[in-house]
Amino acid sequence: MGFLTTVDSKHPEANKLYLKFICMLIQNSGKIFVMAKSLNLTIALCLFAVTYVSMVSVSEAAPLMSINDHLLKNCLSYFAEMREEGTTVCDSEIIDQVHDHAEELNFPGYDGDLVEDFLDLANDGGLCYLEGSTINVVKGDCAAMGLVCQAFEPKVVDRCGPLRKQASAITPSPVTEAPMTQPATVNI
Repeated sequence: MGFLTTVDSKHPEANKLYLKFICMLIQNSGKIFVMAKSLNLTIALCLFAVTYVSMVSVSEAAPLMSINDHLLKNCLSYFAEMREEGTTVCDSEIIDQVHDHAEELNFPGYDGDLVEDFLDLANDGGLCYLEGSTINVVKGDCAAMGLVCQAFEPKVVDRCGPLRKQASAITPSPVTEAPMTQPATVNI
């Protein structure tokens, strides 16, 4: 039963109502199914209902997208905000608008609330990208969006830990920090 409450986290009230309904069926099974010869039929029907709903919920749930995919889904709003402000330099206002837009998007496996967390992680030096076998630390939220949304050579950003493992599998290399002398710029 606990599995059902985690499958559809966007509708916790619906899950609670469904679980109450199932419990009521089980508690009142003698009254509801008076014609049944045994309680086994009632229990079997309840188990079937629970199994069916959990299978439908799981089939509708998609695996969570990667950090890079979450950010990629927001490139259009990133460029639109820069164009609207008439600039090629990212700033905190543009990132705030990207956060707002991210929450409005709806894709399987996408959680718009995580975009702000991922960009905060970039501000804290927790996101990296590979160039060959060299790991580069992403320096800030604007840099993360700039790297992911590049037109010709976009970078794949992820948490630094998994990239370190991936890089060490290729060839051992030191972690370097990309210089951040100015905010990321984009030619529109």
